[in-house]
Amino acid sequence: MQDIGHFRAKLLAARAALRRCEDGSYGDCLDCEEPIDPRRLGLDPAIALCIGCAEKRSYKHRR
Repeated sequence: MQDIGHFRAKLLAARAALRRCEDGSYGDCLDCEEPIDPRRLGLDPAIALCIGCAEKRSYKHRR
């Protein structure tokens, strides 16, 4: 069942990325609105945060 949750999360992220493509915000970080490094998007086209904002969120969740 864990696999289903993982794939569901990936599907939701992909759908969100498609919506960002449609509204013209694809490739911009959801938090800071700066462009996401294309190499990062190349690794996962559904990425929604730049590396800096992703690290900030990760740090907050660890505390």
